[in-house]
Amino acid sequence: MGTKVISLFSGAGGLDFGFEAAGFETVLALERDPTCCKTLRHNRSWAVLEADLLATPTSKVLAAASMQSGEPDVIIGGPPCQPFSKASYWVSGDSERLNDPRAKTLGAFMRVVEETRPRVFLLENVEGLTFADKDEGLRLLVRRIQAVNRKAGTNYFPVWKVINSADYGDACPTAGGWVCHRALADRVGCAW
Repeated sequence: MGTKVISLFSGAGGLDFGFEAAGFETVLALERDPTCCKTLRHNRSWAVLEADLLATPTSKVLAAASMQSGEPDVIIGGPPCQPFSKASYWVSGDSERLNDPRAKTLGAFMRVVEETRPRVFLLENVEGLTFADKDEGLRLLVRRIQAVNRKAGTNYFPVWKVINSADYGDACPTAGGWVCHRALADRVGCAW
């Protein structure tokens, strides 16, 4: 048995497949899109919870993963990026950031982190989350991590870095921000 992962906003499983290739075991993939869920079920034997995280209590996530709070090793996820993306800016002249209803998914991700208390979590999103004077989403995450630490007695240490996926063998270069807990990141080989 590998290090157990609960995946949120799983899409078709790209982030999950990367974790799997690194020796992790996805015990649950949560995704609201039916076509993505069908793809996940077709390609892997993971438990798939077809649900919208905004309307799904953490207790249901844990039950679907057959786990209790404190048991998940890792929570991973890539919440919708549109509130922070350059593409949104190009279409409308600005991105809505936290005013976009899809930005509520950041809070839903952090709710699951707080209520499951994994050893580590990783949130993937676009570079726009970190832009100077437009980093409300990143600042929200840092505040939520601090609140989780106070409330749950955890010691998550947020680390973020913009990376270019082409530097890691991806044929389609993209830049994304990663947020994770440094203590475990060091143990599993995230050398930043």
